[in-house]
Amino acid sequence: AKAKQLMKWVAFPSAVVASSLNCYIVRSPEITSGVPLLNDDFEDVAPGQTSQVAARNGVNSTTASRALLQAPVYFLPPVLIGSL
Repeated sequence: AKAKQLMKWVAFPSAVVASSLNCYIVRSPEITSGVPLLNDDFEDVAPGQTSQVAARNGVNSTTASRALLQAPVYFLPPVLIGSL
C-alpha cells in the first residue's frame, strides 16, 4: 500500500524528466552546429551561416514544452473520472 502511494508521486516527475532529457539529448547536436535563420517565407536570411543562439532557444523551448505536455496526461484523467 505504501509503494502504491509513493508511485502516485513518483510517476509524474519521472515521466517529465525522461521525456525532457530524451528531447534534449536527441536535439543537443543542433546547439553545437547551429540552425539556419529563416524569415516568414522560409527563406535563408544568412546563407551558409547558422545560429547557435537560435538553436539553443529552440532546443530549450522544445524541452520545456515536452515537460508541460506531460501534465494533462497525469492530471486530467483523475479529474474526469472523479466527476463521473
